[in-house]
This record gives sequence, structure tokens and C-alpha cells, in this order.
Amino acid sequence: MGGGRTPGPIGSDTRPLHGPFDPHFPIGGFEAAGPLGLNDGGTTGPRLTGWPRQISWNGFKDIAARPAGENEDAQIDTQTAQPERVGVAREQGRFRLGDFEVRLKVIRDNSWVVTSQKNDTLLAHEQGHFDITGLVARDLVKALGALRVGTTDELQREVSRLYEAYDAWAKSLSKQYDDETNNSRNAKVQAEWESRIRTGMQQGTSLGTPPS
Repeated sequence: MGGGRTPGPIGSDTRPLHGPFDPHFPIGGFEAAGPLGLNDGGTTGPRLTGWPRQISWNGFKDIAARPAGENEDAQIDTQTAQPERVGVAREQGRFRLGDFEVRLKVIRDNSWVVTSQKNDTLLAHEQGHFDITGLVARDLVKALGALRVGTTDELQREVSRLYEAYDAWAKSLSKQYDDETNNSRNAKVQAEWESRIRTGMQQGTSLGTPPS
């Protein structure tokens, strides 16, 4: 998930959940905490933007043939970006995240489709990868919002730890999705995954047990 994607089956996404992973948030990225109990001037805490939504082939570059070494007809690069600045607030003597936007997006420069192979089945499979990342990102936002720690240093460490843990989970789910659907070729299992994803989106459930 950072720095590109290892060639793999259709839709396989090996970029980190949040882009290039930096385990050390800069101290300057955390703004000064407000007074005890103040919601940092009205900030809302962690939130997810850019998802859910329907993707389209407009988010992919058209290519005439698979790149050398590829055995797939499409590739989506989905990235969950960290904010440049992080608001910190105090609540009952503990520190928590204030303003913190997690933004899910498709990186078009790294997403492509063989023009002659475009079809609804392939796009639906890529949508599945996008929605898997979105569901993991939604769970990450919940975990980030629940953080209550004693120091800002500890808050930094916990944010980085959670990003890393949810990154690994997203990779695992993406690989499982491709393996079980045979990269969309197993229509029955593909439909089962789509139902599972849809249920998670509609009912607020997870695709498994989130990292702790």
C-alpha cells in the first residue's frame, strides 16, 4: 500500500491503507491541546470522506495491453490518506484526536484497465476492492475516535500503531477476496463477497474482527 503495487491477480491491491507508511508522526503535526473538556473549538474528531461511492472506469487509465509481467486486465490503486495536520483535544484529563480526516481515494495514475477487456463484471470486482478498503477505513476511524490516552506522545504512537494494524488487515482481506473469487472468475463466490460487503455497508458491520 505505499510505493506501488506488486503484480498480482485482477484487483489485487498491495498499497498500504493510508499511503506510504510513516510510523513516526511529526510532533508538529499535532496541534496544541485545548483546555480540559474543550472540544478543540468545535472539531468533530476522526471522520472518513470519499467513501462510500460508486467507482467508474473514468478513475482508471486505458491501456492497449497488459504491462509486461502482469496477468490481470485491471488494477485499482486505492489509498486512504492521512491529514497533514492533526487536531488534539483534552477530555476529562485524557488526550484524544480532534480534527482528523481520513480520505479514501483512487489513485488514477496507478489504476489501469485494458480497454478491450472492460466489462461490468470486472468493474464490480474492482468496486469490491474499493469497498473493502472503505469498510476497513471506517473501522479504523472508529478505533481512532475511541483513543483516550495520557500524553500526546502516546497518542502519536497509538495512531501510527492503528494505521499499521489496519493496513495489514486490509491487505489480508484484499488477498482473501481475490483468492476466493479467483479474481472474479468464480461468479458464485464473487456474488457472496458482494453480498457480504453490501451487508457491512448497510448494517455497519465489519468484515471480520478488527485489530485491537
